Amino acid sequence: MGIVQIIDPFYQKLDPNVSAQAPQVGQIVSVVSPHPEVIPRILDVERADPKEHWATKFEIRALDTRVDFRNASPSRC
Repeated sequence: MGIVQIIDPFYQKLDPNVSAQAPQVGQIVSVVSPHPEVIPRILDVERADPKEHWATKFEIRALDTRVDFRNASPSRC
């Protein structure tokens, strides 16, 4: 599931004359900056209702290597 499905409408047409002079509220811009947090975050998303595709519940949480990464089972050859 992408961010476009969680936030609707995500894309909106901006006035090019205004956005060329200064950033507008909600405008996505590229800025080079270091990542301030040592622990990455994970967006856990699940459906709020099994019959509804667009209704979701989500949580932003810190990465937990005990839960998020598991050892691969040995391959059977």
